Amino acid sequence: QISNKVCQTMGIIKTNQCISKDISNIVQQAETFTNILGILVLHLLHRAIATVQFLSNLLLWNHLVSLETTLHTTHQDTNHKRKEILQIFHNDFHSKEISQCNILTEA
Repeated sequence: QISNKVCQTMGIIKTNQCISKDISNIVQQAETFTNILGILVLHLLHRAIATVQFLSNLLLWNHLVSLETTLHTTHQDTNHKRKEILQIFHNDFHSKEISQCNILTEA
């Protein structure tokens, strides 16, 4: 259960990184656009992406709080659990397991 939550959390973090790249791409495109309609469309797209990122951050916060709650409710071996979670974060950050997480269906 804990490793599944960590997996979901890492998925959300990676999604946020992708969204940030999209935003910087939009800013670069907006600089090359001269037509007003194009700039308006880009602005609306930027707002939509910013909203998605905000919701994604809320989801991330929710997962982190949930993870912390899970740790605190497990009174036995709390330290061991924390070490286990840190190890999972460390090992799985670049592994296939994270990329296979479907955060949309899990959330």
